[in-house]
Amino acid sequence: MIADQEEHFIVTRKHKKCALMRAQIKLLLLVALLMILSFVYFSKNENGDNVTVGVTDTAHSENANNDYVNCFRDKKINSIRLEEILRSDRLPRKDKTIFFHVTNCLSNGFLDLNSRQSCAIESAALKNPSFDVFVLFASPTFFPETIRSPAILSLLRYRNVFLRNNNLWNYTKDTPAEEWFKSGALFKSFFVTAHVSDFLRLMTLWRWGGIYMDLDVIVKESFETIDLNFAGAESDILVANGVMSFDSSGFGHYIVDLILKKFIGDFRGDIWAHNGPSRITGVLMNDICKTNVTRNMTAERCHGFQVFPVNKFYAIHYSIWNYFFEEKFLSQTLEMTKDSLLIHVWNKMSSESKFKVGTQAAYGVYAEKFCPLIYSSIGEYF
Repeated sequence: MIADQEEHFIVTRKHKKCALMRAQIKLLLLVALLMILSFVYFSKNENGDNVTVGVTDTAHSENANNDYVNCFRDKKINSIRLEEILRSDRLPRKDKTIFFHVTNCLSNGFLDLNSRQSCAIESAALKNPSFDVFVLFASPTFFPETIRSPAILSLLRYRNVFLRNNNLWNYTKDTPAEEWFKSGALFKSFFVTAHVSDFLRLMTLWRWGGIYMDLDVIVKESFETIDLNFAGAESDILVANGVMSFDSSGFGHYIVDLILKKFIGDFRGDIWAHNGPSRITGVLMNDICKTNVTRNMTAERCHGFQVFPVNKFYAIHYSIWNYFFEEKFLSQTLEMTKDSLLIHVWNKMSSESKFKVGTQAAYGVYAEKFCPLIYSSIGEYF
């Protein structure tokens, strides 16, 4: 009887031990699943776009990055190439230039801009005739034998528009970023195009001062009478980097120098927004303005640096980007953006949105008014 009880006790203890081990294994699997889901969630960029995450084949990834690096290296094509900005006789005027960057890899190396990019450039040139407007191409770019693009031909009619190459290796020489750029960390990013863009806008404003704008804007008002040293709030807790301005030698240069050094000192290639909006927001909150709320970032509190309220640059939130492209939202969108200095149409979400020229959508209404040459020459669809 006692032997039977001991055997029963031993068997029961083994069962309990096995059950405990199974429970522990389930718990570990659950924790692993939660970590994966959290990684996917936090890998969403602030514009709400999902990014591809998962196990990466190292060799494939390295080859892909090598292809991307080679895209930016010099090429030999039997055609006339754009002047390199640092070797050009006509340099940007410090503090009197609006900059745009083209950071995607041009497939055949020949000069190309789509209608939306061209509209942004024309609107900036049209509304700011006393400013230079420089468009910098990160990959080697050449003129075709005959320029047939109506967009390019329209832009070349503006005397204040300049198209230039921007050799990344030369551009970083004798700057705080020279050694970091040589390390190749930038090209190991999971979001190379976005992070090259984040990096170059800081480099450009560090070198020349002036104003940087994304290529998915339409400029509605002149910036000629607005003091340099500004950015725009996207929300109560985020300052975006889609429109930024710093002077070339004063307090603005101090700020962009600080942002640039923090960018290279704490670069994260695995987080989409870390090096862009989050970086400028962090510097303004912690080092300049000493506040965690963008509404409190007044020029007085930020020592002369101005953070414009949401309605000036980002009146239409990215979650309702379609308001710009659907006729039924025309009146509402025009009302929401009536006080905006420019509109920003969230290209990551809206890039596939096309409409017939003449359609009464807000983006078309603004394009017809503020980039008239592009709008009238682009063809049936805009």
